[in-house]
Amino acid sequence: MKQKYEELNMASDHVMHSPGLTSSEIANLWNNYFDGTVIKCFLSSFLTNVEDRDIQSLLEENLTIFGQRERIITEIFQKEGFSLPLGCSDNTDLDLKAPRLYSDYFYMQYMKCI
Repeated sequence: MKQKYEELNMASDHVMHSPGLTSSEIANLWNNYFDGTVIKCFLSSFLTNVEDRDIQSLLEENLTIFGQRERIITEIFQKEGFSLPLGCSDNTDLDLKAPRLYSDYFYMQYMKCI
């Protein structure tokens, strides 16, 4: 009996199991990717007219974080062979020349929610 257990244990050491993503994991990544691209557009817009230097620093830091998240999710999708969702982009969905709509205080409140 002991020998049989050792044989099974040795065999399990050589088994490689790498399941793909589940549907809920894919959906979560998809939503995070899309939401992140929307947030990046907002932050980019806010940065064009923020006045407070401390708030500007926080906006830049958050923009960097969401850029990193987008890159990580892109790598996961590429590794799994999935196409990327069509998120928002600075080029097509954002007018950086638009007039200011919100105050610096709003920018801070927005960052508390993301």
